Amino acid sequence: MARRSASSLKPPNDLDDVRRKLGQLAEEGRTSDLIELVLQMLAQMSETNNALSLRLQTALRELYGRKSQKISAAQLSLLFAELGPEASAQPERELVPQPPEPPKPPSPRGGRSPRPPHLERKQRRVTVPASERVCPRCGKDKACIGYRTSEVLDFVPAHFVVIEEQREKLACPRCPEQGVATAPSDKVMDRGRPGAGLLAKLLVDKFEDSLPLYRQAQQCACAGVPLAASTLGDWSSFALDVLAPVAARITERVLSAFYVRADDTGMPVQDRDHPRGIKRGHLWSFIGADLAAFLYAPDWKAKYPAALLDGFQGFLQGDGYAGYDAMLRSDRSGEPILSEDRRLGCAMHLRAKFEKAAKLHDARAAIALSYFQALYRIEAACKAEVFSPQDRHARRQEQSLPLVDAFYQWVHELHPHLVP
Repeated sequence: MARRSASSLKPPNDLDDVRRKLGQLAEEGRTSDLIELVLQMLAQMSETNNALSLRLQTALRELYGRKSQKISAAQLSLLFAELGPEASAQPERELVPQPPEPPKPPSPRGGRSPRPPHLERKQRRVTVPASERVCPRCGKDKACIGYRTSEVLDFVPAHFVVIEEQREKLACPRCPEQGVATAPSDKVMDRGRPGAGLLAKLLVDKFEDSLPLYRQAQQCACAGVPLAASTLGDWSSFALDVLAPVAARITERVLSAFYVRADDTGMPVQDRDHPRGIKRGHLWSFIGADLAAFLYAPDWKAKYPAALLDGFQGFLQGDGYAGYDAMLRSDRSGEPILSEDRRLGCAMHLRAKFEKAAKLHDARAAIALSYFQALYRIEAACKAEVFSPQDRHARRQEQSLPLVDAFYQWVHELHPHLVP
């Protein structure tokens, strides 16, 4: 009877099949095949268990755990100990050389902090009561010898005002046929009642302070000015249309930068045509040196950010969004909008994979996390020493680049031994 190789054995899925298969191999005296089959089953079970454990721990962490991805030195030491005698016998700093920790900033001293200098200051004189202004011994009025000064931080509530606009009209009494000249209006909305300050408050409260319009309508009612939430919505839409050219110019400046960061966030969006009345939209953010631009997309397709990035010539840093590969320029040249040499990855996304592996007690992740720890210490030292961009680049070339090269060499050496 021909013997099948151990590599052709497939682990059965049912326990009865497992018992029958193992018994058959034992009866045939195929001990090596039996051992190989058991090892395959154990490897498959271990891989499945690790995957399920990762999903469970991720779900529990999202619900109840800390959102921080920080790994303590004690946790790293435990993981290094699991690597074996050779690794545990060496200090962590010898496996991955660690730069010295940056000096900690001095802790703030106790006491009251001074008031911000930009605040308006007013003086309020408090006089001594009349019963104490006369000397009880001589009966003469007491003289003022100074003031005991203290500060009180107060708040002046915002309030509505009605501005009556009176536009001057001029006419020549001697030449009535010349008509009347009327001063132009300063109103933002031709037929509307809101002023520029009220429109600005609506937008800031809604988009900066996350105060919905119905709550703003309640505030207006409390101030004695009843305004419907629908009216505030119309005014907000008008203000956004007025600011559209400003937003377009901001987007142009962001995308003209040498380096831009990009990311998207899924968000629920009301949709009357959707069966559930709500769908999932995406809000894209593009961060330049000192400005940020935003783009709403009704779905996750690449055509929406591609239309915005069509003329972009700089470097873009983001996550592993697959749509970047499908972005082509609109001039039908077939040239990609973002070539691989202009797409920068994110170390935080990369580190998160090793952090998850460490949570599953994969000791190999400790080495990767130590590399990231060393890189982060270098960045923290540059920040603490207030380096200029040129000095930071020199420090990275001197200290960070060798660590990155060593990290990638370790990754390439480890890759052939990983289970797909």
